[in-house]
Amino acid sequence: MKKKQDSNPAFASHYQRLSRLTLAAICIVILTHLGLNTSFHGHEILDNQAQATAQSLGKQFALSAVPYVIEEDIAGLSQLTNNFASDAFIQSAYVFDKYGLLIAKSDNSSLYSNLLETPNSVPGITTLSSPIVQNIMHNEKRIGFARITYSFPAAIKTGHEYLHDVSQQIALMLIVSCILTWVLARKIKRWQVKRYILKSETSDENQLEFDENEEQQQAIERIQVKEQEQEQKKESANKSNE
Repeated sequence: MKKKQDSNPAFASHYQRLSRLTLAAICIVILTHLGLNTSFHGHEILDNQAQATAQSLGKQFALSAVPYVIEEDIAGLSQLTNNFASDAFIQSAYVFDKYGLLIAKSDNSSLYSNLLETPNSVPGITTLSSPIVQNIMHNEKRIGFARITYSFPAAIKTGHEYLHDVSQQIALMLIVSCILTWVLARKIKRWQVKRYILKSETSDENQLEFDENEEQQQAIERIQVKEQEQEQKKESANKSNE
């Protein structure tokens, strides 16, 4: 009797190994691409929002300075620049006339050229702060300039840290998922091996029982053949005697 045996799950073929490695590599590439793409777009959104906020503050500063520039109220401009510079993300505020001459500035302000020379080691100061310049307009005529120095890294710090925390959590989840998948695969493989062994033992027992039955049947057939031969001999002897 010819029986079809299942392949042993404990040993994978070269094709199966190559397929598994290819699938795992594709999954890793896709997950890495998604993670980097999400992080890149998240930082891009934060930067765009900070840019929009800085431009809005610059326009508001320029509009607020219009009456003071018209009246040449230096004290009012100084108060205005200090009010805007009190914002946590605005390092300095300036007002210039239409010829570019400085009229008023916030307290503890420094020129942007000096700010670029500030070393990175000074806490609370970043060389990545950007100047936002807006025209001060009256009756569609430019009467001056308003400038604020906005710290973009400080403005997006909270969102930046949150993105990094989320990225780390996602990476940790992926690592845990990989470990759980590996453990589950090992459990499934062990179950398949035990199932294969059990089927093999059952198949061997059935085969042994079949062989025994076949041997018994052959022995019975041989006995029957001998009995028939003996009967034929007896009949031949009787005919001879007659």
